[in-house]
Amino acid sequence: MEIRAGQLFFPRRRGGGPEIQTEIHNFQQPVAQAVAMLQGTRFGFSEPDDHHLGLVNVRLDTAIDDDVVSVTGRLGVRDWSGSWDDDYDGSIQYLLLIDLAPPAVPSNLSITDIELTQAIQFFRSTVNASERRDDNSMSLVAGKDTVLRVYVDNAGLPTRPPITSVSGVLEVRPPAAATWVAINPLNGPIPPIKDSQIVRTNRDQTLNFVIDGLLTTGRLEYRVRAFDALNPSLPGATSPTRTGSLDFVETAPFRVRAVGIRYTGTSATVPTPIAAPPIATMRTLADFVEQTFPTSRVEISGYAVLDFDGDLTSDDAHGDLVEDVNELRGDDPDTHYGMIPDGVSRGGWLGQANGRAAVGASAVANAGANCAHELGHTCGRPHPCGDNPDDNYPDYGVPGNATIGEVGMTPLGAVMAPENTMDFQAQFSCQNGRGLWVSPYTYDALRSCFPSVVSAANITKRRASMQPVDTLFLSLRISRGTQVDLRPSFHYPARVIDELEGQKTPYTVLLYAGNGRLLRSAPLVLQDPTVKPDAAVLAFYQPIEFHSEARQLTIVMSCGDCREQKVIAESQIAPEVPDVTIGDVSDKASQPGYVRVTWDGRKGLHYLVRYSPDAGRTWIGLSPRLEATTFEFSPRFLPRSQRGLIQVLASDGIRTGSATRDLQVDSHDLIIDVAAPDRPVGPGDVIVAEAWRPSSGSVARGELLWTSDRQGQLGRGNRLPVEGLRRGRHSVTVTAGETATRVDIDVEGTAPDPRHTRHTSKTHPGHTSKDHERCLIRED
Repeated sequence: MEIRAGQLFFPRRRGGGPEIQTEIHNFQQPVAQAVAMLQGTRFGFSEPDDHHLGLVNVRLDTAIDDDVVSVTGRLGVRDWSGSWDDDYDGSIQYLLLIDLAPPAVPSNLSITDIELTQAIQFFRSTVNASERRDDNSMSLVAGKDTVLRVYVDNAGLPTRPPITSVSGVLEVRPPAAATWVAINPLNGPIPPIKDSQIVRTNRDQTLNFVIDGLLTTGRLEYRVRAFDALNPSLPGATSPTRTGSLDFVETAPFRVRAVGIRYTGTSATVPTPIAAPPIATMRTLADFVEQTFPTSRVEISGYAVLDFDGDLTSDDAHGDLVEDVNELRGDDPDTHYGMIPDGVSRGGWLGQANGRAAVGASAVANAGANCAHELGHTCGRPHPCGDNPDDNYPDYGVPGNATIGEVGMTPLGAVMAPENTMDFQAQFSCQNGRGLWVSPYTYDALRSCFPSVVSAANITKRRASMQPVDTLFLSLRISRGTQVDLRPSFHYPARVIDELEGQKTPYTVLLYAGNGRLLRSAPLVLQDPTVKPDAAVLAFYQPIEFHSEARQLTIVMSCGDCREQKVIAESQIAPEVPDVTIGDVSDKASQPGYVRVTWDGRKGLHYLVRYSPDAGRTWIGLSPRLEATTFEFSPRFLPRSQRGLIQVLASDGIRTGSATRDLQVDSHDLIIDVAAPDRPVGPGDVIVAEAWRPSSGSVARGELLWTSDRQGQLGRGNRLPVEGLRRGRHSVTVTAGETATRVDIDVEGTAPDPRHTRHTSKTHPGHTSKDHERCLIRED
């Protein structure tokens, strides 16, 4: 018999009872019997409460699960009122009496190590000592798929049962859950080898399990064991159970407004216009981002269509397009990402970013990695190689430029080996066709872009409580140090609370009153991390607090260590506000379902069109800078509103006027968009769906349900791997709430999914063939 002492603590509690607490005890072999004996209690009403004691409820229970014993205690304290409505706290002390099962037959199998990774991890590291960190030292993010790589040693002793091949089972128990959730390995069975022979870059020398992000929250208990795949019930064929817990840190999601670029220019390989990529394309691109960024979720907060006709084989057009996306963003705190459709001639150019706006090609090889690359720039990440490389990027001691250094792993169990994988922030010119993933350096650096949920909520609350301040969104480019191109800019009331991050430059913006009095002074900050302040061309799109008395804008350049400043540009600011009047708002547009708005304004003005769903409290950009006096847009992607406003801003270069008009929007409550290849699909293909509300953005991934007319329920989430679908034609329905969308899919060349079909009837005796079919699709 074995005896252990334990104690259960019950923190201050009001409004319910009795309270329940559980403590877990692990043993080295299976437990035959377990009894918890009450040794003592401490309880009472919490200060400053003072009541007459009416009832105390104390209870102990035990539960045995192989070599794990759970002791559950209940404590309730109340007065004579008969209700559990008082604050109380306390503890229960107990003795746990254990009878262990007869000693098991010794096994050749033992679990020597467990690697925890959500993208990249330090583990048995071989990188340079200066960059090396402790095993599993990279913290885990809540809600993110998590891979456990289980290292199994085969002692190979002839006195013990021989092992033919190795499989296993992982079980996890969420906080406060009473039962364990079983998870089968992604791979296997694997060969039985010694731990010293395991090569980390070989995925099939470890047992690999993925814990779905729907389970990774708070503290998650786990237990795992390995066994002979062909003789799982044979005495001595099973390893001792390895137990532990995982702690997950909850971080804010990455909120991105998708901008579909509708190309109307002549620089195209197909006739124009080329339709804008839909919302589901953003979800497809976001898949790689969610795998490699320290966040569990990319939330698509909005969608807009932007017409663009520039020649994207020209460097100037790249900056023009990013500037257009920045003008759509305005003071929106969410990152904006422009998706360039297939068929646009780009001259090898893949994307660009400036501030919290970025654009990228959406239909190229590694489009998801390209999206992650540009979104990384919006979080301040430079190139680790190529033009203007990051001087701080580590030398991991692995051959190759900008290597990821450590071993990465995808949620589907694919290994990313450092010798042939580069950091996705590497410039395209130095990628050399190698695989792309994330390094520990970039992964940790990106954490600053994702505050805790508490911090994010405080920022949102602070922003909502701010009064808008008249802000000039200044657009300019500086070439060869002193040649300034002041581009048409707009000022309007805005909430800008984020400190401007980026590289310091020698340039400062000064606003003067008519009498020469200095009103504002603001340094220009370079928000494109891919260029240095001494580059040939610098592009700025910067919010600066404006002043109604401003009559002159001046750009000055410091001369280094001296105190003198050189004026390199001046622009007069007209005292009169440009007049603009909205004329007609109607559905008489050139495209079905679109709304057409027209306005009157004098020649030479530039315009922005915006929409407010809440009577002017917040605004959504509909158009970038326009010279025309008419604009068409689809209200389908705008939040529904009975108090909506349409606004036209008119700028003569700086001074800005505005006009507003009521606009009622009756948009869809929920939109489901599915992206499926327009060809027969097979192994490796994934069908992606996005369920999205114009008022709030992406719905939780667990709300999306996939069903097939041939196989019934397939799983949940934004992604449907094709591997689990039977050959032939499927009518697949994606449902979220009461909304559903159907897509027909032709499946060919699929094979059984090894993640679920390698287990045998011996290891899962209760399974039938139907159970095996249901297991083919992993819930995402």
